[in-house]
Amino acid sequence: MCQIPSCGGLSKYPGRESIQDDLNANTRLSAFGADPFTNAAALGALLQAGQTTASYPAGSLEAVIVRFVKKHKPPYGAQASLGFEFQPFKDSVLSVTGMHVRGVHLGSFYNVNQPDANPFYTTGPEAAAHTVHDSRGDAGFKNYYCGTTGPTNPTDCLPGTLFGVIPNIRTFPFGVDFEADSKWDSQWDGLLVDFNKRLTNHVGWGLSYTWSKGIDNGPNPSFVLIPQDTCCFDRERAVSADYVAHRFVANATLQGPTHLNPIVNGWQLGMIVSLETPHYFTKFAGFDANGDIFGNNDRVGIEPRNTFKGDSYQSVCNFAADPTAQFCTATPSGNLEGSPNPSYGTPRAIFNPRQVQFAIRVAW
Repeated sequence: MCQIPSCGGLSKYPGRESIQDDLNANTRLSAFGADPFTNAAALGALLQAGQTTASYPAGSLEAVIVRFVKKHKPPYGAQASLGFEFQPFKDSVLSVTGMHVRGVHLGSFYNVNQPDANPFYTTGPEAAAHTVHDSRGDAGFKNYYCGTTGPTNPTDCLPGTLFGVIPNIRTFPFGVDFEADSKWDSQWDGLLVDFNKRLTNHVGWGLSYTWSKGIDNGPNPSFVLIPQDTCCFDRERAVSADYVAHRFVANATLQGPTHLNPIVNGWQLGMIVSLETPHYFTKFAGFDANGDIFGNNDRVGIEPRNTFKGDSYQSVCNFAADPTAQFCTATPSGNLEGSPNPSYGTPRAIFNPRQVQFAIRVAW
């Protein structure tokens, strides 16, 4: 794995020189934020005619993406399973397996430049205005990182108030300093039941069912999975984005006669039906809601990760095949996961819509 920072990281973070590795990036990344008018002026002056290098505005911050720690531990997985298999009746097999999988020392990164939470917004007269909720209606407080409201810092760490959310940092001139480590873990528990009836007397079929539960604390190097609160990795623990509680698959095959008619001899008709319970998604605020200068990972209110229930999945696939001419047709259709729920907010994007597909293959 290449551990050179993709950008930024021209120097180590102050106070972590003995922790972070010695590899530096080949490019510099700077960040600058202000009101729209100041931003527009700074952007216009960034590179003017005749200049060979950009003129960064005063107050630009360094952004480090991503510097590894020296003692980055290699990830590993541990698995335990117990199963049995038997033949309940002729030409059939039933297998049942229980499995536990644990991922340890999984890698991702977090912002070491996030300041300490500011109790100014969660105690005293500010507490009522900064109380937020989750989707169940429970009330509580986020960690707010804005500086204390005052004449030189006219923020209330709330969008639409005073000058809105004016973010805060721990150490200047760093904006964010993403440090890669092996602090993450995951676990998966599952029960797998599989039954198959071999093709006899022109009929074969099978059933497969999986119950599972996956839990992790976001072990995936992604900006949206950076811990919202550097202090509290335990708040990231939730069901995995890949978790599917129940999955059911059924298949059946009908085989035509072998010595009746050249046209129908050897034909096979089949069907596969797949059913899945929904995946879960995280409700993101879409802006820097806690005032730590980084807005990709901020969740709505005190909502945990992966609480928004998506759509279930259903798929039906029919096929026909002639082994003599190797002719096959297939007609899969289904409701693919991820279509938007019109009853929740306003969808910003649509992907994986409902689909109907037709396919014909001929080989000779």
